[in-house]
Amino acid sequence: MPGLDWVLLAVACINLAASLATFAVPYSIIIKIEIALSAITVVLLFFTGFYSLYQGHRAARFYVVAFSFLLVGIFIYVLKTVDILPTNAFTEYSVLFGSAIEVILLSFALADRINIMQKEQAEERLQSIESKQEMVDSFARFVPGQFLNILGKESLVDIEIGEAIEKEITILFSDIRKFTLLSEGMSVNETFKFLNAYLGRMAPLIHGNHGFIDKFIGDAIMAIFPGKVEDAVNAAIDMALEVKIYNKHRKNSGYEPVSVGFGLNFGRLMLGTVGAADRIDTTVVGDTVNLASRIESFTKIFRTPILMADYVYRRIKRPEMYAIREIDSVRVKGKKNPVVLYEVYDADSEETRDGKEATIVPFQMAMVNYKAGNFEDSLELFSEVVQTNPHDTVAQSYIKRCHYLIENPPGPKWSGISRVK
Repeated sequence: MPGLDWVLLAVACINLAASLATFAVPYSIIIKIEIALSAITVVLLFFTGFYSLYQGHRAARFYVVAFSFLLVGIFIYVLKTVDILPTNAFTEYSVLFGSAIEVILLSFALADRINIMQKEQAEERLQSIESKQEMVDSFARFVPGQFLNILGKESLVDIEIGEAIEKEITILFSDIRKFTLLSEGMSVNETFKFLNAYLGRMAPLIHGNHGFIDKFIGDAIMAIFPGKVEDAVNAAIDMALEVKIYNKHRKNSGYEPVSVGFGLNFGRLMLGTVGAADRIDTTVVGDTVNLASRIESFTKIFRTPILMADYVYRRIKRPEMYAIREIDSVRVKGKKNPVVLYEVYDADSEETRDGKEATIVPFQMAMVNYKAGNFEDSLELFSEVVQTNPHDTVAQSYIKRCHYLIENPPGPKWSGISRVK
Protein backbone atom coordinates (compact mmCIF):
# COMPACT_ATOMS: atom_id res chain seq x y z
CA MET A 1 0.00 0.00 0.00
CA PRO A 2 2.51 2.65 -1.18
CA GLY A 3 -0.01 5.57 -1.04
CA LEU A 4 -0.84 4.98 2.62
CA ASP A 5 2.85 4.53 3.35
CA TRP A 6 3.59 8.07 2.09
CA VAL A 7 0.75 9.50 4.25
CA LEU A 8 2.14 7.82 7.37
CA LEU A 9 5.62 9.08 6.51
CA ALA A 10 4.32 12.64 6.14
CA VAL A 11 2.45 12.49 9.49
CA ALA A 12 5.60 11.15 11.18
CA CYS A 13 7.60 14.10 9.82
CA ILE A 14 4.93 16.59 11.01
CA ASN A 15 4.96 15.04 14.50
CA LEU A 16 8.76 15.20 14.59
CA ALA A 17 8.66 18.89 13.59
CA ALA A 18 6.05 19.61 16.30
CA SER A 19 8.21 17.84 18.91
CA LEU A 20 11.20 19.98 17.99
CA ALA A 21 8.99 23.08 18.07
CA THR A 22 8.32 22.60 21.80
CA PHE A 23 11.76 24.14 22.49
CA ALA A 24 10.77 27.39 20.77
CA VAL A 25 6.94 27.72 20.84
CA PRO A 26 5.14 28.64 24.10
CA TYR A 27 3.64 25.71 26.00
CA SER A 28 0.06 26.99 25.85
CA ILE A 29 0.21 26.98 22.08
CA ILE A 30 2.26 23.84 21.36
CA ILE A 31 0.18 21.67 23.71
CA LYS A 32 -2.93 22.35 21.67
CA ILE A 33 -1.06 21.53 18.47
CA GLU A 34 0.30 18.30 19.99
CA ILE A 35 -3.15 17.19 21.20
CA ALA A 36 -4.61 17.79 17.75
CA LEU A 37 -1.75 15.95 16.06
CA SER A 38 -2.05 13.06 18.54
CA ALA A 39 -5.76 12.71 17.81
CA ILE A 40 -5.13 12.74 14.07
CA THR A 41 -2.26 10.26 14.42
CA VAL A 42 -4.29 7.82 16.55
CA VAL A 43 -7.16 7.87 14.07
CA LEU A 44 -4.76 7.38 11.16
CA LEU A 45 -2.90 4.52 12.88
CA PHE A 46 -6.12 2.67 13.66
CA PHE A 47 -7.43 3.27 10.14
CA THR A 48 -4.16 1.81 8.80
CA GLY A 49 -4.46 -1.20 11.12
CA PHE A 50 -8.04 -2.04 10.24
CA TYR A 51 -7.47 -1.39 6.53
CA SER A 52 -4.45 -3.70 6.55
CA LEU A 53 -6.53 -6.27 8.40
CA TYR A 54 -9.18 -5.95 5.71
CA GLN A 55 -6.50 -6.46 3.04
CA GLY A 56 -5.55 -9.76 4.71
CA HIS A 57 -2.16 -8.82 6.20
CA ARG A 58 -1.31 -11.25 8.98
CA ALA A 59 0.74 -8.76 11.07
CA ALA A 60 -2.22 -6.32 11.22
CA ARG A 61 -3.91 -8.49 13.88
CA PHE A 62 -1.04 -7.99 16.32
CA TYR A 63 -0.74 -4.32 15.38
CA VAL A 64 -4.43 -3.45 16.01
CA VAL A 65 -4.60 -5.32 19.33
CA ALA A 66 -1.27 -3.86 20.50
CA PHE A 67 -2.26 -0.23 19.88
CA SER A 68 -5.72 -0.90 21.35
CA PHE A 69 -4.11 -1.81 24.69
CA LEU A 70 -2.02 1.38 24.56
CA LEU A 71 -5.09 3.47 23.77
CA VAL A 72 -7.11 1.80 26.55
CA GLY A 73 -4.28 2.52 29.00
CA ILE A 74 -4.26 6.19 27.99
CA PHE A 75 -8.08 6.38 28.22
CA ILE A 76 -8.05 4.93 31.75
CA TYR A 77 -5.39 7.43 32.81
CA VAL A 78 -7.47 10.31 31.43
CA LEU A 79 -10.56 9.09 33.31
CA LYS A 80 -8.46 8.90 36.50
CA THR A 81 -7.16 12.43 35.91
CA VAL A 82 -10.68 13.91 35.66
CA ASP A 83 -11.72 11.94 38.80
CA ILE A 84 -14.11 9.61 37.01
CA LEU A 85 -12.01 6.61 38.04
CA PRO A 86 -10.36 6.29 41.46
CA THR A 87 -6.61 6.76 41.86
CA ASN A 88 -4.82 3.49 42.49
CA ALA A 89 -1.73 1.57 41.25
CA PHE A 90 -3.57 0.33 38.15
CA THR A 91 -5.06 3.66 37.04
CA GLU A 92 -1.89 5.56 37.95
CA TYR A 93 0.29 3.36 35.76
CA SER A 94 -2.32 2.32 33.18
CA VAL A 95 -0.35 4.04 30.39
CA LEU A 96 2.76 2.02 31.33
CA PHE A 97 0.73 -1.19 31.52
CA GLY A 98 -0.82 -0.50 28.10
CA SER A 99 2.57 0.41 26.66
CA ALA A 100 4.16 -2.78 28.05
CA ILE A 101 1.43 -4.98 26.59
CA GLU A 102 1.77 -3.09 23.31
CA VAL A 103 5.53 -3.80 23.18
CA ILE A 104 4.97 -7.49 23.98
CA LEU A 105 2.35 -7.87 21.27
CA LEU A 106 4.49 -6.02 18.74
CA SER A 107 7.36 -8.37 19.69
CA PHE A 108 5.06 -11.26 18.90
CA ALA A 109 4.28 -9.58 15.60
CA LEU A 110 7.99 -9.26 14.88
CA ALA A 111 8.58 -12.92 15.79
CA ASP A 112 5.65 -13.91 13.58
CA ARG A 113 7.10 -11.84 10.74
CA ILE A 114 10.49 -13.52 11.18
CA ASN A 115 8.82 -16.95 11.09
CA ILE A 116 6.95 -15.98 7.93
CA MET A 117 10.20 -14.78 6.32
CA GLN A 118 11.99 -17.98 7.30
CA LYS A 119 9.12 -20.02 5.87
CA GLU A 120 9.20 -17.98 2.66
CA GLN A 121 12.98 -18.41 2.43
CA ALA A 122 12.61 -22.16 3.02
CA GLU A 123 9.97 -22.34 0.31
CA GLU A 124 12.20 -20.34 -2.04
CA ARG A 125 15.13 -22.68 -1.32
CA LEU A 126 12.88 -25.68 -1.92
CA GLN A 127 11.65 -24.17 -5.18
CA SER A 128 15.25 -23.45 -6.15
CA ILE A 129 16.25 -27.05 -5.39
CA GLU A 130 13.23 -28.36 -7.31
CA SER A 131 14.06 -26.02 -10.20
CA LYS A 132 17.66 -27.22 -10.25
CA GLN A 133 16.48 -30.84 -10.05
CA GLU A 134 14.13 -30.23 -12.97
CA MET A 135 17.05 -28.78 -14.89
CA VAL A 136 19.22 -31.80 -14.03
CA ASP A 137 16.40 -34.15 -15.04
CA SER A 138 15.98 -32.18 -18.27
CA PHE A 139 19.71 -32.42 -19.06
CA ALA A 140 19.63 -36.13 -18.15
CA ARG A 141 17.43 -36.66 -21.21
CA PHE A 142 20.39 -35.51 -23.30
CA VAL A 143 23.18 -37.13 -21.25
CA PRO A 144 22.11 -40.45 -19.67
CA GLY A 145 22.99 -40.91 -16.00
CA GLN A 146 24.46 -44.34 -16.80
CA PHE A 147 26.97 -42.65 -19.10
CA LEU A 148 28.05 -40.42 -16.22
CA ASN A 149 28.41 -43.48 -13.98
CA ILE A 150 30.65 -45.20 -16.51
CA LEU A 151 32.84 -42.08 -16.70
CA GLY A 152 32.91 -41.93 -12.91
CA LYS A 153 31.10 -38.58 -12.76
CA GLU A 154 28.37 -37.56 -10.32
CA SER A 155 27.04 -34.54 -12.17
CA LEU A 156 26.91 -32.97 -15.61
CA VAL A 157 29.00 -30.05 -14.37
CA ASP A 158 31.91 -32.44 -13.78
CA ILE A 159 32.14 -33.40 -17.47
CA GLU A 160 34.98 -31.95 -19.51
CA ILE A 161 36.02 -32.34 -23.14
CA GLY A 162 38.23 -35.30 -23.91
CA GLU A 163 37.38 -37.45 -20.90
CA ALA A 164 37.16 -41.09 -21.94
CA ILE A 165 37.29 -44.62 -20.64
CA GLU A 166 37.90 -47.94 -22.40
CA LYS A 167 35.42 -50.67 -21.59
CA GLU A 168 33.94 -53.92 -22.93
CA ILE A 169 30.27 -53.30 -23.64
CA THR A 170 27.37 -54.74 -25.64
CA ILE A 171 26.02 -52.51 -28.41
CA LEU A 172 22.51 -52.75 -29.85
CA PHE A 173 21.91 -51.03 -33.17
CA SER A 174 18.40 -50.88 -34.64
CA ASP A 175 17.11 -49.32 -37.83
CA ILE A 176 13.77 -49.05 -39.61
CA ARG A 177 14.04 -50.62 -43.04
CA LYS A 178 13.14 -48.48 -46.05
CA PHE A 179 12.52 -45.47 -43.82
CA THR A 180 13.29 -43.03 -46.62
CA LEU A 181 10.62 -44.60 -48.82
CA LEU A 182 8.22 -44.66 -45.88
CA SER A 183 8.78 -40.98 -45.04
CA GLU A 184 8.23 -39.88 -48.64
CA GLY A 185 4.54 -40.60 -48.19
CA MET A 186 4.32 -38.40 -45.07
CA SER A 187 4.56 -34.70 -44.35
CA VAL A 188 7.37 -33.40 -42.13
CA ASN A 189 5.00 -33.13 -39.19
CA GLU A 190 3.69 -36.66 -39.74
CA THR A 191 7.25 -37.98 -40.00
CA PHE A 192 8.21 -36.51 -36.64
CA LYS A 193 5.02 -37.79 -35.01
CA PHE A 194 5.73 -41.25 -36.39
CA LEU A 195 9.34 -41.20 -35.14
CA ASN A 196 8.34 -40.04 -31.67
CA ALA A 197 5.59 -42.66 -31.46
CA TYR A 198 8.01 -45.41 -32.52
CA LEU A 199 10.96 -44.28 -30.39
CA GLY A 200 8.65 -43.74 -27.42
CA ARG A 201 7.75 -47.44 -27.57
CA MET A 202 11.34 -48.64 -27.94
CA ALA A 203 13.12 -46.55 -25.28
CA PRO A 204 11.37 -48.03 -22.18
CA LEU A 205 12.25 -51.56 -23.33
CA ILE A 206 15.95 -50.61 -23.48
CA HIS A 207 15.83 -48.99 -20.03
CA GLY A 208 13.85 -51.93 -18.66
CA ASN A 209 16.67 -54.28 -19.66
CA HIS A 210 19.39 -52.23 -17.90
CA GLY A 211 20.56 -50.40 -20.99
CA PHE A 212 20.54 -46.78 -22.07
CA ILE A 213 20.27 -44.95 -25.37
CA ASP A 214 23.51 -43.38 -26.50
CA LYS A 215 21.90 -41.54 -29.40
CA PHE A 216 19.05 -41.40 -31.87
CA ILE A 217 20.27 -41.27 -35.46
CA GLY A 218 17.13 -40.34 -37.33
CA ASP A 219 15.09 -43.53 -37.23
CA ALA A 220 18.03 -45.56 -35.88
CA ILE A 221 18.78 -46.26 -32.21
CA MET A 222 22.19 -47.01 -30.74
CA ALA A 223 21.90 -48.41 -27.23
CA ILE A 224 24.55 -49.45 -24.73
CA PHE A 225 24.31 -52.31 -22.25
CA PRO A 226 27.15 -52.11 -19.71
CA GLY A 227 26.05 -55.23 -17.83
CA LYS A 228 25.35 -58.75 -19.10
CA VAL A 229 25.05 -59.49 -22.82
CA GLU A 230 21.73 -61.14 -22.03
CA ASP A 231 20.34 -57.67 -21.27
CA ALA A 232 20.91 -56.62 -24.87
CA VAL A 233 19.49 -59.88 -26.25
CA ASN A 234 16.37 -59.56 -24.09
CA ALA A 235 15.95 -55.92 -25.16
CA ALA A 236 16.17 -56.84 -28.85
CA ILE A 237 13.56 -59.57 -28.41
CA ASP A 238 11.23 -57.25 -26.47
CA MET A 239 11.63 -54.52 -29.09
CA ALA A 240 10.94 -56.91 -31.97
CA LEU A 241 7.77 -58.11 -30.23
CA GLU A 242 6.73 -54.50 -29.56
CA VAL A 243 7.12 -53.72 -33.28
CA LYS A 244 4.51 -56.40 -33.99
CA ILE A 245 2.10 -54.81 -31.51
CA TYR A 246 2.85 -51.38 -32.99
CA ASN A 247 2.12 -52.69 -36.50
CA LYS A 248 -1.30 -53.90 -35.39
CA HIS A 249 -2.14 -50.36 -34.26
CA ARG A 250 -0.80 -48.96 -37.53
CA LYS A 251 -2.89 -51.42 -39.52
CA ASN A 252 -6.03 -50.45 -37.58
CA SER A 253 -5.27 -46.81 -38.41
CA GLY A 254 -4.73 -47.55 -42.08
CA TYR A 255 -0.92 -47.17 -42.08
CA GLU A 256 1.70 -49.42 -43.61
CA PRO A 257 3.54 -51.76 -41.19
CA VAL A 258 7.19 -51.09 -40.38
CA SER A 259 10.05 -53.57 -40.44
CA VAL A 260 12.94 -53.13 -38.02
CA GLY A 261 16.34 -54.81 -37.85
CA PHE A 262 18.44 -55.29 -34.71
CA GLY A 263 22.18 -55.92 -34.68
CA LEU A 264 24.06 -56.94 -31.53
CA ASN A 265 27.80 -56.86 -30.94
CA PHE A 266 30.15 -57.05 -27.97
CA GLY A 267 33.65 -55.71 -27.64
CA ARG A 268 36.05 -53.10 -26.37
CA LEU A 269 35.33 -49.48 -27.18
CA MET A 270 35.96 -45.96 -25.95
CA LEU A 271 33.27 -43.97 -24.16
CA GLY A 272 33.89 -40.28 -23.69
CA THR A 273 33.19 -36.69 -24.59
CA VAL A 274 33.99 -34.82 -27.77
CA GLY A 275 33.28 -31.33 -29.01
CA ALA A 276 34.33 -27.72 -28.56
CA ALA A 277 34.26 -25.14 -25.77
CA ASP A 278 30.64 -24.22 -26.49
CA ARG A 279 29.31 -27.66 -27.46
CA ILE A 280 30.05 -31.03 -25.85
CA ASP A 281 28.58 -34.39 -26.73
CA THR A 282 29.00 -37.89 -25.36
CA THR A 283 29.85 -40.67 -27.75
CA VAL A 284 31.25 -44.17 -28.14
CA VAL A 285 34.01 -44.93 -30.60
CA GLY A 286 35.39 -48.22 -31.86
CA ASP A 287 35.05 -51.06 -34.34
CA THR A 288 32.50 -52.66 -32.01
CA VAL A 289 30.03 -49.89 -32.84
CA ASN A 290 30.71 -50.05 -36.57
CA LEU A 291 30.31 -53.82 -36.64
CA ALA A 292 27.01 -53.62 -34.73
CA SER A 293 25.72 -51.34 -37.49
CA ARG A 294 26.97 -53.75 -40.19
CA ILE A 295 25.34 -56.71 -38.45
CA GLU A 296 22.04 -54.84 -38.41
CA SER A 297 22.36 -54.31 -42.17
CA PHE A 298 22.62 -58.11 -42.66
CA THR A 299 19.07 -58.44 -41.28
CA LYS A 300 17.88 -56.93 -44.59
CA ILE A 301 19.68 -59.67 -46.54
CA PHE A 302 18.29 -62.53 -44.47
CA ARG A 303 14.94 -60.78 -43.83
CA THR A 304 15.08 -61.66 -40.14
CA PRO A 305 14.78 -59.12 -37.33
CA ILE A 306 17.60 -59.99 -34.91
CA LEU A 307 21.21 -60.93 -35.61
CA MET A 308 24.15 -61.12 -33.24
CA ALA A 309 27.89 -61.61 -33.60
CA ASP A 310 29.66 -64.63 -32.14
CA TYR A 311 31.26 -62.20 -29.66
CA VAL A 312 27.83 -61.89 -28.06
CA TYR A 313 26.84 -65.54 -28.45
CA ARG A 314 29.96 -66.84 -26.69
CA ARG A 315 29.16 -64.75 -23.60
CA ILE A 316 25.58 -65.93 -23.15
CA LYS A 317 25.71 -68.18 -20.09
CA ARG A 318 22.70 -70.29 -21.06
CA PRO A 319 22.18 -70.05 -24.84
CA GLU A 320 19.67 -72.90 -24.69
CA MET A 321 17.26 -70.44 -23.06
CA TYR A 322 16.99 -68.63 -26.39
CA ALA A 323 15.97 -69.63 -29.91
CA ILE A 324 19.33 -69.17 -31.66
CA ARG A 325 20.97 -70.68 -34.71
CA GLU A 326 24.13 -69.97 -36.68
CA ILE A 327 23.37 -68.65 -40.16
CA ASP A 328 26.58 -67.34 -41.74
CA SER A 329 30.25 -66.40 -41.45
CA VAL A 330 31.22 -63.08 -42.99
CA ARG A 331 34.52 -61.32 -43.51
CA VAL A 332 33.95 -57.61 -43.02
CA LYS A 333 36.31 -55.06 -44.50
CA GLY A 334 38.84 -54.01 -41.86
CA LYS A 335 38.41 -57.23 -39.86
CA LYS A 336 41.09 -59.93 -40.02
CA ASN A 337 38.96 -62.77 -38.66
CA PRO A 338 35.52 -63.65 -40.01
CA VAL A 339 32.47 -62.82 -37.90
CA VAL A 340 30.02 -65.63 -37.23
CA LEU A 341 26.41 -64.47 -37.37
CA TYR A 342 23.65 -65.95 -35.22
CA GLU A 343 19.94 -65.46 -35.72
CA VAL A 344 17.73 -64.91 -32.66
CA TYR A 345 14.20 -65.95 -33.58
CA ASP A 346 12.41 -65.76 -30.20
CA ALA A 347 10.30 -62.89 -31.59
CA ASP A 348 9.12 -64.88 -34.62
CA SER A 349 5.53 -66.08 -34.82
CA GLU A 350 4.84 -69.33 -33.03
CA GLU A 351 4.39 -71.13 -36.35
CA THR A 352 7.69 -69.87 -37.76
CA ARG A 353 9.57 -70.52 -34.53
CA ASP A 354 8.26 -74.08 -34.28
CA GLY A 355 9.12 -74.64 -37.94
CA LYS A 356 12.73 -73.53 -37.38
CA GLU A 357 13.00 -75.78 -34.33
CA ALA A 358 11.63 -78.74 -36.30
CA THR A 359 14.13 -78.21 -39.14
CA ILE A 360 17.21 -77.39 -37.08
CA VAL A 361 19.03 -80.61 -38.03
CA PRO A 362 18.60 -80.37 -41.85
CA PHE A 363 19.35 -76.64 -41.62
CA GLN A 364 22.66 -77.29 -39.84
CA MET A 365 23.54 -80.07 -42.31
CA ALA A 366 22.76 -77.70 -45.18
CA MET A 367 25.10 -75.12 -43.62
CA VAL A 368 27.90 -77.70 -43.32
CA ASN A 369 27.53 -78.70 -46.98
CA TYR A 370 27.39 -75.03 -48.02
CA LYS A 371 30.65 -74.24 -46.25
CA ALA A 372 32.24 -77.38 -47.72
CA GLY A 373 31.26 -76.29 -51.25
CA ASN A 374 28.70 -79.07 -51.77
CA PHE A 375 26.12 -76.69 -53.16
CA GLU A 376 23.85 -79.33 -54.74
CA ASP A 377 23.48 -81.19 -51.43
CA SER A 378 23.10 -77.90 -49.59
CA LEU A 379 20.40 -76.78 -52.04
CA GLU A 380 18.49 -80.01 -51.54
CA LEU A 381 18.59 -79.68 -47.74
CA PHE A 382 17.63 -76.00 -47.74
CA SER A 383 14.75 -76.81 -50.08
CA GLU A 384 13.64 -79.47 -47.61
CA VAL A 385 13.72 -76.87 -44.83
CA VAL A 386 11.62 -74.40 -46.82
CA GLN A 387 9.16 -77.12 -47.79
CA THR A 388 8.61 -77.85 -44.09
CA ASN A 389 8.73 -74.19 -43.04
CA PRO A 390 7.85 -71.81 -45.90
CA HIS A 391 8.42 -68.82 -43.58
CA ASP A 392 12.15 -69.52 -43.14
CA THR A 393 13.57 -66.49 -44.97
CA VAL A 394 17.17 -67.47 -44.13
CA ALA A 395 16.81 -70.82 -45.87
CA GLN A 396 15.16 -69.04 -48.81
CA SER A 397 18.16 -66.72 -49.06
CA TYR A 398 20.54 -69.71 -49.14
CA ILE A 399 18.54 -71.39 -51.89
CA LYS A 400 19.23 -68.35 -54.08
CA ARG A 401 22.89 -68.43 -53.11
CA CYS A 402 23.21 -72.11 -53.93
CA HIS A 403 21.62 -71.63 -57.35
CA TYR A 404 24.06 -68.81 -58.09
CA LEU A 405 27.12 -70.75 -56.88
CA ILE A 406 26.13 -73.86 -58.86
CA GLU A 407 25.92 -71.73 -62.01
CA ASN A 408 29.03 -69.72 -61.04
CA PRO A 409 31.42 -72.10 -59.21
CA PRO A 410 33.70 -70.15 -56.80
CA GLY A 411 36.71 -72.41 -57.43
CA PRO A 412 39.18 -74.11 -55.08
CA LYS A 413 39.63 -71.00 -52.90
CA TRP A 414 36.09 -71.35 -51.56
CA SER A 415 36.08 -71.20 -47.74
CA GLY A 416 32.37 -70.86 -47.04
CA ILE A 417 32.93 -67.35 -45.76
CA SER A 418 30.91 -64.50 -47.24
CA ARG A 419 32.80 -61.35 -48.10
CA VAL A 420 31.25 -57.99 -47.37
CA LYS A 421 32.72 -54.68 -48.55
